Amino acid sequence: WWARALPWGAVFLVVAAASAWASPVPAKAWALVVGWALHLAAPLALLPIIRRYPQLVLAGLMTGMVGELVVMGGQVLWERPQLAATLLSDPGLTADQRVADQLNVRVASWRLEGSFLLANTLATYVLLMVPLVIGCWWYCVRQQLTSRWTVGILVWLVIGALIMTGSKAAWLSAVLAAALTAVICLPRWHWRLAGLSFAGVLILLALAIPSLRERLAGSAAVRIDYWQAACTLIAERPLTGHGLDSFENAYPRVKSPKAEETVLVHQEWLQTAVDMGVPAALLLSIWWIALLRSLWPGRKIQEPQQHHDPSSAQINERAVFIMLALMLAFAFFQVGVLSSSFHVYPGNMPIIWGILAIVLLVSCAWWLRQLPLPPRLSYWMALFAVLLHVQADFSLHSMQVVGVLSWVVCLGLAVRPAHIKDTLPLAIPAWRVQILPLAGMLLLLCVTIGVIATALRGDLRLQAQQAEAILQRLRLGEEGQLDPTQREQIVNALHYMAGQIIAEDGERAIAPDPSETLAVGMLRRLVSASQSFPADSDLSFLAVTIAGHFQRLKPERMTVVTPFLEELVSVWPQQLSCVHALSDHYFRLAQTMTGEQARTLARQAQSFAHRAVVMYPTHLPFRVQLIRAAQLTGDQVTVSQQQAEIKRLAPLVHPDNQLHPIR
Repeated sequence: WWARALPWGAVFLVVAAASAWASPVPAKAWALVVGWALHLAAPLALLPIIRRYPQLVLAGLMTGMVGELVVMGGQVLWERPQLAATLLSDPGLTADQRVADQLNVRVASWRLEGSFLLANTLATYVLLMVPLVIGCWWYCVRQQLTSRWTVGILVWLVIGALIMTGSKAAWLSAVLAAALTAVICLPRWHWRLAGLSFAGVLILLALAIPSLRERLAGSAAVRIDYWQAACTLIAERPLTGHGLDSFENAYPRVKSPKAEETVLVHQEWLQTAVDMGVPAALLLSIWWIALLRSLWPGRKIQEPQQHHDPSSAQINERAVFIMLALMLAFAFFQVGVLSSSFHVYPGNMPIIWGILAIVLLVSCAWWLRQLPLPPRLSYWMALFAVLLHVQADFSLHSMQVVGVLSWVVCLGLAVRPAHIKDTLPLAIPAWRVQILPLAGMLLLLCVTIGVIATALRGDLRLQAQQAEAILQRLRLGEEGQLDPTQREQIVNALHYMAGQIIAEDGERAIAPDPSETLAVGMLRRLVSASQSFPADSDLSFLAVTIAGHFQRLKPERMTVVTPFLEELVSVWPQQLSCVHALSDHYFRLAQTMTGEQARTLARQAQSFAHRAVVMYPTHLPFRVQLIRAAQLTGDQVTVSQQQAEIKRLAPLVHPDNQLHPIR
């Protein structure tokens, strides 16, 4: 049992669930646990079916890759140009300088992220698919199949996609995995040495390119900063960790001055050690080793059987592909997958583009179902390459990657020779296979009940984002940054949302100004929902942002947001955004008052500003806020200390932490 992957994986998920209870961001932590459980359990439960129809699973994986290539093409042709045009026409997108910088970098960058949020995550997915596509092409060439030319073109397209992700770690992982494959496959030692030498020469040639060498050095330096901070946090709680997904909250406190901001460690083993402790990280390592062992093909390339199990009933393939079309239609038109992409495609015809995408993907899947299965070595190489890549990235926190990786692993297990099926690490009785999926479904049900109890939190988040955009643009309109048409649109949206809140809340929602009705109504909903299980820190961040926009828009009415900000800090004491927002709010109030009330508010502003500095000591604007509050209280000692610290840190800190104009 100790050599099997399933027990180690199940224990790791149990530890992750326990760590989610202690997480400072419960909603994110539980979403991660549930995502892992379901994406790992689904293909595991379907392992008997995968064994019978592996070609259909391979066709599905390859079709997904084709779809990703199409999305990447649309990103180059239409999405990036549309984003550039939107940045020029909508001042609201560039009101925050840091957000504007990020969007401008994305527009100017040649790196593509496809349907993924980040290019590095897309790189992991493509890296996972490269060995399968190459393995399939290799078998087609060996058998002189006519499909070898089409698959050969796909090979080059997938390799090109990997290059266009711009992930240096993925490129290096691909080269190292290929070198190890050469050691495994080539029959003679001098051929193996030649393969290793070729990989070494390829790496040296890449390092000889100055621009690439500089980018590699920059990426390595950034990650080393992250890893040093992670080691500091691990030393604080080596056994239990800080709670699942806690690095984002703890990192600002321990980051070096020159380090960039981040939310994840960019190294899955260290991330696990920070979140769940060193024992959990060791458990994860054992799980990885067990998975690699389960897919190990031996020193000879073993070709899987290219036919179905003769004892099994034949599946109705047309029904399968009709179901695929219906699932894609549901994803595109109901869930909204890729809807933002389809809207910027030519003609502004998202429905037409969605239908064309469905036809293309189903047709590709129908043709790809006839392709031969790759050698068993391809599955092992895919897993090994991904595990190499996550030593410098965080892709196992992406459910898109985890889901595809699970299917690839189970497909690799399914194509093992029949005489060793009984010894599969995951080949257990059907009733026991259902335990993990049922546990995952039960966990999903519990979380779903919690989400429903918070009055459709997803809809609330969308409403809050709309309210935030309205309040921000109202302020821009008062500053003269919007044209009359834009101002009229924002005012109409304001009255519409304020009317909805009055209809739902009744007389208590009526305020002197519709912007106050909107702000207070959304704050009341967000603060309440952020405390419901699983507590969602993202809602608290939205509440803080709405409160900030409102107090700048209506400074004479800023006292109405005071109780909401105070409650947020009491509920989320570790959330830096809440602490800083309350300090800034008290400071603004103190400036509008006199006497003892002003002094009391100034002392409170200084206290919370000091907390913010302790939580993020290298962010210079927080120290400026502390100086301003200390000046109101007459604390010249603090003023002098902070001025000296700013002078010391200014040459060292990252540009994101430098001083910016205070608005």
